[in-house]
Amino acid sequence: MAGPLDVHVVYPADRQFITSSDSTFVLGSLGNGHATLTIDGAPAQVYPNGAFMAWVANPPASNPRYQLVAALGADTVRVSHEVRVRAPYRGRPEPAPSPLDTTSAWVRLDDPFSTVPDTDDAIVGRAIPGSTYHWFLLPGTVVRRDGRLGGYTRIALDRELQIWVPDSLVHAVDDTQPPRRVTGDGVVRSAPGYEDFVLPVANRPAYFIEERDHAIDLTLYDTHGNTDIISYPTGDTLIRRVEWAQVATDRVRYTLHLTANPYGYLVLWQDGHFVLRVRRPPAVDSAHPLRGLVIAVDAGHPPGGATGPTDLHESTAVLAVAQRLKALLESRGAAVVMTRATPDPVGLEDRAVIARRAEADAFVSIHLNAFPDGTDPFTATEGSATYFYRG
Repeated sequence: MAGPLDVHVVYPADRQFITSSDSTFVLGSLGNGHATLTIDGAPAQVYPNGAFMAWVANPPASNPRYQLVAALGADTVRVSHEVRVRAPYRGRPEPAPSPLDTTSAWVRLDDPFSTVPDTDDAIVGRAIPGSTYHWFLLPGTVVRRDGRLGGYTRIALDRELQIWVPDSLVHAVDDTQPPRRVTGDGVVRSAPGYEDFVLPVANRPAYFIEERDHAIDLTLYDTHGNTDIISYPTGDTLIRRVEWAQVATDRVRYTLHLTANPYGYLVLWQDGHFVLRVRRPPAVDSAHPLRGLVIAVDAGHPPGGATGPTDLHESTAVLAVAQRLKALLESRGAAVVMTRATPDPVGLEDRAVIARRAEADAFVSIHLNAFPDGTDPFTATEGSATYFYRG
């Protein structure tokens, strides 16, 4: 790029708070790839398209400004860029933690703002407030609340396990009697793409599913097992057998032994029955391994997303990548479902619904993640990353 000098700082934005303790990266554009730039006297890396990046010390809290000086021939442009930084630690005591409200009550878990039906929705539970997702519960599940703290509600799944969910997902119920959950006789039902393990239970139970070698473990909390007979279809071998055990006073575990490694599952609640749908692995042609498969390609964002030094937004860049990936997959015989084919935003939960309803064999989400504050982009070793969830 060979335009006039035009210093534009993309990150950190004007008056943005810098979370790192001592240093961070600064990036933006100069309008000309032949220009030079210093930030607080230190040279920045300038790229042919006019973008720049630098790793610099945080300015002092008493004068939180970066001084940028760009030069191109006889032209010089100076910019004072204001940010916000942490004030020096003065040894003040930390405020006392908020007390835990231990009022107990039976509550129902629901998301009033969800845009998808219950079949496609899940209530997310965490081991501690604000931590990683770990439990995915059915909307409408009634549980006992035994604590509230900082916007989160602690719920007791049974006598031994407590988890946290956001307050917004917790709603009072009129009935003060605990739900009665006793399992009955199970049945395995066969269908072309899956097998269902169907278990009668009077009320929706909280549950956890763990996949392992040739098996799936289904744990039901606050539930008592009373399964005498499990019926199997003839001539089908995906679910080979089901065993169950009362592993605690109010916790029951069912183990589904499979003839193949787990390929995917779906939990449904249907007219007083807990349904664990086990997906059949697709038949793969070794000569043409993608032929006939359905691949969901997800161009990450908007809303949200990172912005590069030339104001290129992540959502724009990954959409172009997703469109190229779509063409490559289709050339190899795959059917591709795009969760987003335009610049318009698509909700996060809606993307998973699109893939599930298309019965996608794989979900590929494309992102260009930004480094967090305090990461030196010139020495960081992160490259491409692959994430997967295994219960």
